[in-house]
Formats: sequence, structure tokens, C-alpha cells
Amino acid sequence: MQPLKYTYDIKAFDVGPMQNLIYLITDIKSRHTAIVDPAWDLTSVYQYIKENDLILNKILLTHSHHDHVNAIDEILKEYDLEIYINNKEKIFWKKIYDNFVINYGGDIIQLGSTQIKSIHTPGHTPGSTCYYIDGKLIAGDTLFVFLFSLLLLYSAKFLIHCRVSDLAIAGFICGLAIMTRPVAFFLPISMAVAAIFILILHHSAFHRVIVMPLLFIALSSLPSVPLVTRNIVQFDTVQLTSQSGQHLLNWVVGLSRSQLEGRIFEEVSTELSAEFDRRVHDNGIDTMSLDPFEKSRLLTSSALEKLQEVPLYDLVKVWLQNGAINLAVPAILGDPRIRRMQGTSYLATTGDNLLERIVNFLDGNPSAYIALFLGGAAIAVIALVLQIGGYVLLLKRSPWAGFFAGLVLLYFLLANGPVFLPKYRLPMEPVLIVLQALAVVSVWRFLCRARSSGMTV
Repeated sequence: MQPLKYTYDIKAFDVGPMQNLIYLITDIKSRHTAIVDPAWDLTSVYQYIKENDLILNKILLTHSHHDHVNAIDEILKEYDLEIYINNKEKIFWKKIYDNFVINYGGDIIQLGSTQIKSIHTPGHTPGSTCYYIDGKLIAGDTLFVFLFSLLLLYSAKFLIHCRVSDLAIAGFICGLAIMTRPVAFFLPISMAVAAIFILILHHSAFHRVIVMPLLFIALSSLPSVPLVTRNIVQFDTVQLTSQSGQHLLNWVVGLSRSQLEGRIFEEVSTELSAEFDRRVHDNGIDTMSLDPFEKSRLLTSSALEKLQEVPLYDLVKVWLQNGAINLAVPAILGDPRIRRMQGTSYLATTGDNLLERIVNFLDGNPSAYIALFLGGAAIAVIALVLQIGGYVLLLKRSPWAGFFAGLVLLYFLLANGPVFLPKYRLPMEPVLIVLQALAVVSVWRFLCRARSSGMTV
């Protein structure tokens, strides 16, 4: 707990295979507590509540995506809680709970003597909400796409003008983006290397070629200094997140093996987790006594061993297949209203190859869902064709800009590995939108010229 000069305490928990954070906000005097975005395994959360004798009575939702709400039903079996949600998010989600408390943005939520202000920040979803508590902000998924779009903007400015100010701003924003999504962790090195080539292209002086990429790395590291310092002091590690191991074992290895073996993902993931638990138990290790980073290290070691057992050709095949799915899957399938129509999920579908798996997936779903899937797929194919066309146009007009855009897409496709959930496509969306816009504008101009020529004739 924080010193008593504060009226509240905020505790964060790394949970789940998608590197989510659950927050507990506690009013120190009354011990009344709110949980933000309950999802995945809540064991450590329950343990903390019990050890500190907290009174849990509120759920605060930043938005309704599956990885932020999938433990609500579980926690409601244990506690009688009010669920605070933005009005537009409730409409978007279509989920019904008797204990909803609707807010509209700007509302004050009273937690004992602590006041929490809801801030409506639409974009990620229609009712995305941030929560402000006395100088601290819980932002959910609101910030990453905004920050990454800014990063691309100032990177493009640097690409054109080669100004130190643009590089400095891009570096600092890159650091902020990493704090919201650790998947961007390797971006500073990648972009610093790209900066060297850009500076050489602009015939910059030798000292600028050396100093400016180092400046970018330094500024991108700055926002993470407080977190890294805390992790060094408390856990003796410089890592930013303790979820890397679980992500590698359950999702990277789990998805790869489930597709290569034609099995259901959950079955493979459960099997991997059980095998890991048996292994550490046989070695006399109590995972409950480990700090989260040490457990992540053990999970990572186990995941790397499992990956070495898979032939390189098979890994590349899964990476390429799921990378293609990441780019082409209809975005509409991520809508909570559409997800509720599913008879079965793709991850719960078996098949010896990609085509068979897709056919079995469609066969296990109702006709209304299949119609939306096929309609969305048709639109997605059109969008993909436009994006490819836009990329070709960008390469012709500005080869270096096209090269940079290609590197960004390649980075996230490689970083995501075989994971193809809509959330993991988010970092690529700003680039894909720009590419699609280039193609649409080009087609529009062509049609206008054709129309003008026809009218002249």
C-alpha cells in the first residue's frame, strides 16, 4: 500500500496471454475497492484482495473487448458488484447485466472518499473510457493506436526533412507506445537502423549519422525508466513485462502446434500449461512463491525448448499463413455482437490444413454468421487489393517511404508470430489505412479524368 498521505492505492496485475493489465483501485480509509477490466486468471487478484482484507464492490470497464471482460461472469459468482460502463459501450457490446451503472463521460464515481472521473475516449471502441484518479490515468487500449499513428507521422516527417526535432519527437513517442504495448519493444533498434540509412540518403554529415540514431534510442528509452527502475529494485530485472513467457508458451507454441497437429487450440494450450506445472513441480519449485518475472523466465525457457522441437519449415508455414490471416481476416468478426452469433470459434476448430480448418469453422456456425463472414471477407479482399495497390503507388512516388512502411508491417507480422487475433493487427492499421487511402484517391482521380475526357468528347 502507498503511504497514508494518499487516499487511495492502485495495484496492477499482469494477466493472460495477451499482456493485459487488471487494476485494483482501493480507497485506503474504507478499503472499498474497484477492479478495472477483470479478465483471464484472477487467482493473484483474489489472493491480494484476501491478504489485504479489501472490500470489492465495483467493476470499471474501459471497453468491452473479450480480453478485458472475459472474467466478469466468474467474478460475479464471488462478489456482488456494480459494473460501470459508458452508455455507448453498452449499446456497442449488447451485453445485459442487471447491475450496470451507466456513465456518459465526465461522471464522478465515488469509491469511499476517493473520487474517480470517467473520461469518454471513443476510437478504439465507441464507448472506450479512461479513468482519472488524482493525477493518474488508467487508459485501457485507448492510447496505443493514437501514439503509434503519431510515431508514424513524425517518422514520415523525418524521412522527408531529416530534422532533429522530428526524430526527437518520434523517439519519445515510440517510448510511450512501448509502455502501452510491449510488442513494440524492438522498434527503437529497428527504427534507429532505418534512421542511419535515411541520413545517408540525405547526405548528412558523419557525426549526424552516428549521433541522431543514438538520440532516438535514448529518447525512446526515457518513458520506461520509472518502470524499469521499479522492476530492478523489486524484481532484479530490466524487463518491462512479465507476460512474455506465458505469451510464448500458450499462444506462439500453442497456436503453432494446434495448427500443425490439427487440434483445438485450448486443448493444446491446456496440455502445455499442465506439462509446465508438472515439470516445475518435479523440480521442487513452487510457482506461487516465484515473482512474476522469474515465472516468465521459466515459461520462456520451456517455450523455446518446445519451438526447437518443431521443424523450421513448419514454423515458417504457420507464421506465413497466420500473417496472411492477420492482414485479410474481416475486421467485423471482432465485433462483440458478431462474436456472440458464433456457434464455434476458429481456435476451437480442427483441420489438417488451412482450407479444411476454414471449411470446418464455417460448417460449425449459423447461416447468419456465415453470411456476415462472407460479406466481410469480400470487403476485406477489396481492402487488401487497395492496400497492395497503394503500396505499389507509394514505392513509385517515394521508394524510401514505401520501404519504411514495408518495414513497419514486416516488424509487427514477425513480432506477432502465429497470433492472428484482431487486437494484434492494431499496430498495422495506421499504415494500412494510409495505403488504402492512396489507392482510393488514385482510383477517384482516374475516374474523374475519365469522366472529364468523356464529357469533352
